[in-house]
Amino acid sequence: MPDLRFCGIKEGILLYKYTPCEQQRTGSVKHLRKEKHTKMKHTGIKHTEYAESTESRQGKKLPYPVILASASPRRREILNQIGIEPTVMPGNLEEQVTSERPDEVVMELSAQKAEHVYNMCRKDRENGSFIVIGSDTVVAAGGKILGKPGNEEEAREMIRLLSGNVHQVYTGVTLIRGDRKITFAEKTEVSVWPMTEEEIEDYIAFHGSEDDGESEENPGKPRHEWEDKAGGYGIQGSFAKFIREIHGDYYNVMGLPASRTYQELKRISEERL
Repeated sequence: MPDLRFCGIKEGILLYKYTPCEQQRTGSVKHLRKEKHTKMKHTGIKHTEYAESTESRQGKKLPYPVILASASPRRREILNQIGIEPTVMPGNLEEQVTSERPDEVVMELSAQKAEHVYNMCRKDRENGSFIVIGSDTVVAAGGKILGKPGNEEEAREMIRLLSGNVHQVYTGVTLIRGDRKITFAEKTEVSVWPMTEEEIEDYIAFHGSEDDGESEENPGKPRHEWEDKAGGYGIQGSFAKFIREIHGDYYNVMGLPASRTYQELKRISEERL
């Protein structure tokens, strides 16, 4: 079999090429491990240099700390995935909606959340020295806007409405830094396979992971998977087996459109106040 040999560095990337392997002649790989280690040593590569090149591939590091105005573990995980470690600071406010369009509803609610937390934080932080992210997600199905089910029966009705149909998931995001504010909404279309009544009941009874927190209906147990989720389901959970197809951003269905959010975070970080 061929042997992978180091042959140089170009723009911070390690380059290798294949050569005939001495293992075919000796039947041993010990010398190969030693030779590879020696060649790496002679290149002068340092761990810090590798870390820097990895960071550049992950994306530009934001110059300001990020505050997430949400208690959602899924939104925090999505930010972690794109290299952002936010401070979680959910606001306690009474939400008000003036629109009946789902895209406008989520933008309105995300702005209210972000503004509420921003006003809490600006008292002891320098203006423009941090970014607040507010987000809200709803499901539009059958001419209705579905938020989070308040109880088991509401969850059951929502899942029945989604079963065998196509629905839309809207997530609104608001970013605030100083006197600058960016608000946008993303839409993802989701198709669900037809579900039997038995499948619906099994799903309603299913408890999620402990990471989702404690169930409000059954204290001491993990939340049911439908709890605290717009439309009564999470695409990343057991409901995934009922998803026929999606059109749009997968992470948008989880609660935060990763790619668009990252691009807008870069933009608001670079703007002069």
